[in-house]
Amino acid sequence: MATATAPAKKAKKKPEEVLTFGELNTRKLREKIEAYRGRVAQAADGELVNEKALEEVSEALAYLQLPEMCWERDIRALNEYRQAGAAAEEIQAKQPQLDAEAGELQAKIAKMKEELGKCEARLNYCAKVAPLVQAEQLRRQNELKTLHPHLLLGLEQAVALRAEARAKAQAKQVPAKTLEGWST
Repeated sequence: MATATAPAKKAKKKPEEVLTFGELNTRKLREKIEAYRGRVAQAADGELVNEKALEEVSEALAYLQLPEMCWERDIRALNEYRQAGAAAEEIQAKQPQLDAEAGELQAKIAKMKEELGKCEARLNYCAKVAPLVQAEQLRRQNELKTLHPHLLLGLEQAVALRAEARAKAQAKQVPAKTLEGWST
């Protein structure tokens, strides 16, 4: 007897991925940019770019709708970008030392500001306050000489003033015998 065998099931193929025109254009654009970047990096690294590679560059620039002058400009830009990155990394590596130096400088500046404040205060005293204090003291001396001439003026002047004052005081005093109308 013949046995009936069931027909073998056919394995289903996965349907091919269907791309839209937009997706296809995006994929091609990505490929052109990647290829162009690779050639720019090659040239920036100092490698010789052969004729075939330059044709690829020309095609990529045309597809990207960029002028051919972008080639040399982009090589320079990539070199500058790398240099800027290297300089930034160098500074980043030095950052702990720079932070320490900045702290020292801040402390030094604070100390100098304190010293500057002291110097400014002393300058103010020397240039403004002291002359005013001196003038006030001289004024007070003159005032005291006026109030106490017998004590503070030169001896000859004090004697002369005191003699004059005594004479005036004696002139005001009139003896009682000489007054008319008074009897004793």
